[in-house]
Amino acid sequence: MSTTDPMSAPRPGSARTQSLPAAMLLVLAALLVPALAQAATAWWNGDWHFRKAITLRLPPAEGGAAASVVVPVRLHAGNFAYFADLQPSGADVRFVGADGTPLRHQLELIDATRGLLIAWVQVPVKAGAPEQTVWMYYGNEHAAAADSSAVWDPDQVLVLHFAETSGAARDATANHLDASASSVRLGVPGAIGNGAHFDGQSVVRIAERPALAVSPNGGFAYASWVKLDAGAPQGLLYSQSQGASRVEIGIADAKLYALLVDGARTNRFEATLPLRAGSWQHVAVSIGKDIALYVNGAAAGVTPSGGLPSVSGDVLIGGGPDPQAGGGLAADLDEVQISKAPRSAWWAQVNALTQAPDTALIAYGTDETKGSSGRLAAYLAMMGNLLAQVSLDGLVVITITALMGLASFQTFVSKALLLKRVEREDAGFLAKFGEGFRPDAELALTGAATAGDSAYAASGLYEMYRAGLDGLRQVAAESGASPGALRLPTEAFEAVRAALDAALVEASNRLNAGLVLMTIAIAGAPFLGLLGTVVGVMITFASIAAAGDVNVNTIAPGVAAAMTATVVGLLVAIPSLFGYNWLATRIARRTSAMEVFADRFLSNLGLLALAQRGRPATRAIEESLHAA
Repeated sequence: MSTTDPMSAPRPGSARTQSLPAAMLLVLAALLVPALAQAATAWWNGDWHFRKAITLRLPPAEGGAAASVVVPVRLHAGNFAYFADLQPSGADVRFVGADGTPLRHQLELIDATRGLLIAWVQVPVKAGAPEQTVWMYYGNEHAAAADSSAVWDPDQVLVLHFAETSGAARDATANHLDASASSVRLGVPGAIGNGAHFDGQSVVRIAERPALAVSPNGGFAYASWVKLDAGAPQGLLYSQSQGASRVEIGIADAKLYALLVDGARTNRFEATLPLRAGSWQHVAVSIGKDIALYVNGAAAGVTPSGGLPSVSGDVLIGGGPDPQAGGGLAADLDEVQISKAPRSAWWAQVNALTQAPDTALIAYGTDETKGSSGRLAAYLAMMGNLLAQVSLDGLVVITITALMGLASFQTFVSKALLLKRVEREDAGFLAKFGEGFRPDAELALTGAATAGDSAYAASGLYEMYRAGLDGLRQVAAESGASPGALRLPTEAFEAVRAALDAALVEASNRLNAGLVLMTIAIAGAPFLGLLGTVVGVMITFASIAAAGDVNVNTIAPGVAAAMTATVVGLLVAIPSLFGYNWLATRIARRTSAMEVFADRFLSNLGLLALAQRGRPATRAIEESLHAA
């Protein structure tokens, strides 16, 4: 650290003195910002091993005041791959705000086999907040189910998810205003999970309860998702009557309307935006001082209401104004919500946008864990979940591809070990060969043969050397043992060369044997994987066509599982391609070394013949054969 002369210390009021507080603030901010970020993302509870970030981009709340909204969290194989880490009942699922506050939630559906989870989460929303993060914690096998009885605010008196597949529809609020009678078909694909189909005569009846009573001093709001059948532009979405008083929400001529009847006073108001048949659309009605209609979150008209009538009869969902005349509701219905207070335009907009199947207001981030071992476990759980969703034909393709991969891997390992041994023994042989095989009368043709066969059992060069000696032995046998100089005519050299070429081919075949398994894996695995994917996608779309509904919850799991076959094919083909090229390069290097050795052998043999001219031919050959 440098020292400062006291005489050069800054004077009061100097620029350097004035910059000290600012510098200290910057340092303090640099220290605090990471700490605040750490606190904002700190782990909520150590008993939970994993969490997932969910980002909400909601419209600003009205009036600058804090508000809350219940939004659906929809997980499927396309955005969540760790269903195996959840308890089968979903009891370990928790939702926590960015500040660490646990959020109330309710599970509508959890099916680990199909890879589906739908949860309704009550999220506080501050005015002007562009976005906020909610964390879903999971992975605690000892966790008990959280209380889900008070997810909706007290003004929400009825919520029908139609999540059931049989029986009567049940109320999801703490009021438990379950249907007392129902003739609808449940279990059909809905806008969110399951829905209910109304065939024109079907009705859901909810018996009279004080919580359902409409009061002139109160308010009323209705919201639901509806998909009209083709050629069915009318029907009742909600009706409640008592004597000469009536509150009615319905569709006429493909337009949403609200009807208030209070004795002789009738007020009917129709939306300006029409509804399209065959697609899911969100409708909402709010009645207080005004009647406000909304279609897909957009305002579709507002008019003075003139006040609500007093009604406390049974609530009917479905049917028509005149049951005897027919013309009842023919549509699919989902997420029916009834409130005893008027709702704002913001409420209708947020409900429509967050509940839409293709919503852009809810983004699903990555999954996190407390440790690296947990990441590995989560990854393995994801792969296991995907494999669990693969169809039988996909499993057959994956099994065949995996067997090809195992055969390719076994070939690679065995060839790599063989090449390593060949290269080591070739190097040892060349060292001996360079010392012993030279044009010298006393050491002629002894060379590396003195080391014996056991040290060079895998060496291609030694194999060629023995083949060359065998060729010379045949030449000696043909020439006889008469004295004279060693004469090697052109034919003798050709015979030795032929023996060397044969040894070269045999050694190359031995090195290349079995590589065809790797080439089959390289060429065949991707096509097998593609076949499995195409068949899986065909089955997925066939199932969607049979169900008659298209949404991400039905498409994503099947497509993701089908793509597993292609991934397995590529995982087999890519390493096989790299391994094959690596082996082929090393084999080519060994083949070139053997070709060079053949030329060197013949060259040394020619030099030897010249050096031994005039000496007995049989002595050199006999010495070489004896040494070999």
